[in-house]
Amino acid sequence: MNLDKVFIERRSVREFQTNPVPTEHIKEIVQAGLQAPTASNRQHWRIIAVTNPETIKRLHEEVGAQDIVFNPPVVLTVLYNPLFNERRSAHVQSSSAAVENMLLKATSLGYGTTWVAGMGDDEILRSLLGIPAAWEPMCYVLLGKIAKSFPPPPPKYGIDEVLFFEKFVEEKIDLPDSIRPIECTLEQIGNHQKYLSRSSYLGKDYDYQHELETDQIHQKISEIVGEECKNVVSFFGYDGTVYRCLNDLMKTNQFADIELSAAAAEFVQYKSPDSRYLVAQEKTDLTPSSVDLCVCLFSLEKLPDYRIVLKEARRILKPDGKLLVFFKNKRSFYGLIYFLVEKILGVRSISAVFPLSPGPYEPISSSKLVADIESFGYLPEECSGLFLIPAEVLVFSKKLDGYLKRHGKYLNVFKYLIKPALKFAVALFFATRKMRSFKLSSSCYILAASGTQKS
Repeated sequence: MNLDKVFIERRSVREFQTNPVPTEHIKEIVQAGLQAPTASNRQHWRIIAVTNPETIKRLHEEVGAQDIVFNPPVVLTVLYNPLFNERRSAHVQSSSAAVENMLLKATSLGYGTTWVAGMGDDEILRSLLGIPAAWEPMCYVLLGKIAKSFPPPPPKYGIDEVLFFEKFVEEKIDLPDSIRPIECTLEQIGNHQKYLSRSSYLGKDYDYQHELETDQIHQKISEIVGEECKNVVSFFGYDGTVYRCLNDLMKTNQFADIELSAAAAEFVQYKSPDSRYLVAQEKTDLTPSSVDLCVCLFSLEKLPDYRIVLKEARRILKPDGKLLVFFKNKRSFYGLIYFLVEKILGVRSISAVFPLSPGPYEPISSSKLVADIESFGYLPEECSGLFLIPAEVLVFSKKLDGYLKRHGKYLNVFKYLIKPALKFAVALFFATRKMRSFKLSSSCYILAASGTQKS
């Protein structure tokens, strides 16, 4: 295969066929790694080829490796020796060069690969694979035949963005760190979404929404839209995990989605191609009094000041238009979880808590939101809860073991309460799923009429 073609066709594959990879091909791929440059010719790496399905299963379930590690027929576990060439991490650089060679060789042989850093608990991994103390786990390389076609990669940087001659010209990227949007700027949140959309394949879900909740959202919006073609606008829903539950409605209605950056809009567009996309931070270029329904799909929680949405929706809604806001209620079980994460576990950084990967997020007081909606001249028609206990607990409970094995050492002693608390929450969710209290539900919605237009 042509080298340039190998560069282009190498992709991070997440679904593999189950048929085994011949031993001679595994050896060819690792041999390519041996040809990589290495500091002082130390050849700092060693490879453990794991092919036993039961062991691969244990890498995920016991060690806590990321979910996709459960999928391939071969997991190449890459180790490096930390004793040599430590300055500037030469041992890691050398081992990484070997990994890249292996990825390219595998591609040339018609295999798919993924480089995975989320290995899980090092000590359990050492015990499982017999790794001595002198060697450090660095990454997994997943290897196998590709199971099916997969989404295109996110856009790469342009050559002028990464190549400088003689002197470096710094691009200042202002990113948020706090989990609370009120402590961030709108530009920071937009930057976070922009660069997050480049971090994986198009179509990845960063939001942790359960289908039980998205089904309720679809049902409510279908009821409002009715049979006639409507003009519908969604505000800042990134990353499209909820928005795509409306894809069937987009075929018979005119939908537009507003995002904070072109990269974010492109990311959402892959999931919902039948919608129109706009980029704006406050005021859009939409015509005044032209929209039938404005929708917020758990998006106000992501903004430093959600009133910019209420103001813009007021401007573009028809006199008989509707505003529909889905949100997470602060005074609820969801708000309690948020409080425990921030105050008790001491997590205040986005990088430390997996449910917040899409960016800063904070639940909203239902009473305050109603008051703010009324202050902009809307007339609330319906206020209801969806679920007393957040449906996300069903998602989190499945991911928790792996998360704690990978990141638990960064949390305080209260981390030991998370698992029993989630188990209790799941049981409570199913016991209370029919309750619809607006004041106490974790997920709620407000339907409001635009009212008489202000002069």
